[in-house]
Amino acid sequence: MSWGKRKFRKGVPFKFNRVWLKDNEFNDPIKKSWSSGLHGGDSSPSQALPDNLRALKEKVKRWQNNKKKHNRLALRESQKEVDVRAEKVKNGIEYSLQIRTRIMELEKKKKTTIVGY
Repeated sequence: MSWGKRKFRKGVPFKFNRVWLKDNEFNDPIKKSWSSGLHGGDSSPSQALPDNLRALKEKVKRWQNNKKKHNRLALRESQKEVDVRAEKVKNGIEYSLQIRTRIMELEKKKKTTIVGY
């Protein structure tokens, strides 16, 4: 080990998001990463852990990006439904407690989707 030279890490450091723990699908990339065995091949055991963590970081990033994409699509669909129902209410076509309740549910879902990811 060389004390005189410093190695600087490339890229963005991994940041854990507590919201992930609320998602049941979050364990999948972790299980897959650790069950696939040690990465690094011929590298030393001291290098195997950082290699495994790097691989896990990439899998979690892919999972998070897929989750964000899915949430954006779900949010768009919810917004369309809110707009359609609100327009019907505005035009006097539909108006009921059930419709108002559904609109409020969709608005709440929209807020949690934006905050969650």
